[in-house]
Amino acid sequence: MCITLNLEQAAEFLKMNIESVRRLAQDGRIPAAKPGKRWVFIQEDLASWLRSLYSQPRRALLSETTTGGKLCHSSNAVRRGGSTSPHRAESELSVLLKQR
Repeated sequence: MCITLNLEQAAEFLKMNIESVRRLAQDGRIPAAKPGKRWVFIQEDLASWLRSLYSQPRRALLSETTTGGKLCHSSNAVRRGGSTSPHRAESELSVLLKQR
């Protein structure tokens, strides 16, 4: 179910001044629509916008808790590059040179 809020309710939800919320909406910096003469906000959009303001460490914690403690990781990732032991690289090179 989509819950919509008016300007005053959105300001209360965000714990912000009404005029500050109005300016953010007018500038397009906060998700809002003005289908007629009044601003309309979707509560879930405001919550997402608010979450986007979290610092990076808090975002990581948030993603852990919202995914049940499991962060998304690619199952088909291929590791490329990185540091390699000089001895290992040398032995691999020796094997390649012996093949000729």
